[in-house]
Amino acid sequence: MTQVDATLLRRFAVEGCESGFAKLVERYLDLVYSAALRQVNGDSGLAADICQSVFIDLARKARSIRPETAVAAWLHRATRLAALAALRSEGRRAAREQEVAVPGTVNASTWRDVWSQNQFGPAANSVGRRQPALHSAQRPTPNR
Repeated sequence: MTQVDATLLRRFAVEGCESGFAKLVERYLDLVYSAALRQVNGDSGLAADICQSVFIDLARKARSIRPETAVAAWLHRATRLAALAALRSEGRRAAREQEVAVPGTVNASTWRDVWSQNQFGPAANSVGRRQPALHSAQRPTPNR
């Protein structure tokens, strides 16, 4: 890690200096984006999501990154791992969509059974219904 990068990362981790973190993002955004873009075969939207994820990880893990670690190397590895996770997730999503899209694999009675057994959780019961407003006397008071 260059001395400047180490200082910026340490200031962010210890003091919460957002301007230091912003400088790191500005310095390494192109590196992370281009690495992500290569990993996801040119999908710019997915590459942008990966960039956001990588820099969020950097912010969360700033305290645990050793001072001698090269930020560029850490970011490249984090980008590679985030891209692999994103590709796995996209593959699973595509497989589920394909499974549903294949005619004859899901029939109407299956959907009726799922709806009647309320397998979508408690949120499914409240869809389309308005919850009654609480009067001020019924609202919970905050703990002070």
